[in-house]
Amino acid sequence: MAEFIESLLCVSLFCIVGINSAILSENALPEIYRDSNPERSSKDTKNPYVWKDPFVAYWNVPSYDCPHVFNVDLYLDKFGITANTGQNFTGDKIVIFYQDELGYYPYFNHTLQPVNGGLPQVGNISVHLEKATEDILKAIPDPQFKGVGILDWESWRPQWEQNFDTRQIYRKKSIELVYNKHPEWSNETIELVATAEFEQAADNWMKSTLRLAKDLRPNARWGFYHFPYCYNNKDPAYCTQEAVLTNDNITWLFDSSTALYPSIYVGESLERKDDFVHAIVAEAFRLRNKSRNPFVDVYPYTRYVYARSEVFLTKVGVL
Repeated sequence: MAEFIESLLCVSLFCIVGINSAILSENALPEIYRDSNPERSSKDTKNPYVWKDPFVAYWNVPSYDCPHVFNVDLYLDKFGITANTGQNFTGDKIVIFYQDELGYYPYFNHTLQPVNGGLPQVGNISVHLEKATEDILKAIPDPQFKGVGILDWESWRPQWEQNFDTRQIYRKKSIELVYNKHPEWSNETIELVATAEFEQAADNWMKSTLRLAKDLRPNARWGFYHFPYCYNNKDPAYCTQEAVLTNDNITWLFDSSTALYPSIYVGESLERKDDFVHAIVAEAFRLRNKSRNPFVDVYPYTRYVYARSEVFLTKVGVL
């Protein structure tokens, strides 16, 4: 363990501090979080997503320079951690696409300027899918790729009410779009139409992109990073009712995914960290079990440092 912690110093000091995704199968959960349906046992030989081990860790960290430039061995194999060949950030085991790396994702940048139309209902999805095809084939040249594929789109969320704080601009601009077409409508009608247009377009962008990825590389495990959300900072043991309702309203996303990638980043000052993590993972399993793909794996994204910090997790925090 000391050797591994020493190796992590290379990543934090010399390499870009990244994240590693820990794959947590249902067998690794406390019994209360497991699916009680025996027909969905992870031991089912017909399950195309089953892993031989109940817990598998993937290294999603840009640590290429550690062995190749700084001559620091991270001992990933020694600790049973799966990494891309050569510790490349994108490779033969894991691929992550950020919003500027896959097609023409519409969003507003940090200066509130629209990129690729800004709103999903304004962006050109046909052109996006053409470009996304090129991007996927280039990033994953192997048609038989069996690794994990993560789509990391964080600028907006598919449900209207979840676009708050800095994401409020998506609601504002959607309302402006409808108002400019129908200034005679009431404010209530304008917002109702804006909500419907935004959510329908957002759904279409996410579903169409997932469908494309699965068609091109069908053996990969595809899903969107951070879903499902839980919003359990105030009461770590439970997802909020609003979060649960929202998740139930986007079952199409979990039906379309072949893996789930919730985030279990914890803050150093957060109390009841174990409850916080359990609530998020339990929500992911709940949604997986009620989806059309009840056998898919849940891959919680974690870090070796606390959220918004460079302080390493304690041994208790790791466990």
